[in-house]
Parts: sequence; structure tokens; C-alpha cells
Amino acid sequence: MLERAVIIAAGPAVKAALEKHGLNAAVPPGGRIGEVALFVKRLVEELGNSLGQIG
Repeated sequence: MLERAVIIAAGPAVKAALEKHGLNAAVPPGGRIGEVALFVKRLVEELGNSLGQIG
């Protein structure tokens, strides 16, 4: 199931640290929790549309 996991980094520095370990992460456009939640929601919807259904 982890092959479908998406990593969300808290910011560019966290993304860079993850990339040093071979992990690709998405960075939300803003740091406020509401913006992060909407970003994750959109990602899940996009992935669900491209993979059929998630779950």
C-alpha cells in the first residue's frame, strides 16, 4: 500500500532533506493548516481520478 503514498513536506527545507534520502515530496503552496488541508484534498482527488478510486 505504501507504493501509493504521497509525502507532503512542511516546506522547501524539509523537501530538500527528504530528497537527499531519495524521497520525493510535494510542498503545499502555503503554511497555514487550512491551505495544507486543501492541498492534500486536491492531491487525493487528482490521484483518485488518475488511479480509479483510492481506498
